Amino acid sequence: MRLAARGRSVIGASRVKKLFWSALKNLRRAVEAVQDRITWHGAALRSRAPRIRQRWIGQRSLAQARRVVVLVHYSRRGAFLRYFRYMVEQFDRSGFAVIIVSNSPKLDVEALQSLLPHCALVLHRRNIGYDFGALARRHS
Repeated sequence: MRLAARGRSVIGASRVKKLFWSALKNLRRAVEAVQDRITWHGAALRSRAPRIRQRWIGQRSLAQARRVVVLVHYSRRGAFLRYFRYMVEQFDRSGFAVIIVSNSPKLDVEALQSLLPHCALVLHRRNIGYDFGALARRHS
């Protein structure tokens, strides 16, 4: 059996069937992916493990700062790219106290040491939530 409409190409019933099952399969995958994400985030938010992995105090004073900038960082390898280092240095030169919040799985400690003279504080936290999660959480 072939389905046809006026002025349109003919589509076979078997092709329609294949498209339907393919779309259903993709929809199931998408639903499973969303369910996995919800489960993971829910467990992570309920976790009692500390969110802050490590803390470094920089050479700039946070107590006497008039202006503060919070930079959120993520790198799979834990690297600080040149543009990021440049941005930190420029904020420091402009009179900002720089706080870096890194959500990276690991950090390049040598590169971090080169940033500390330009920072007031560096926090290495677990990657929970979206980018703004690093700003929304209170880090005391």
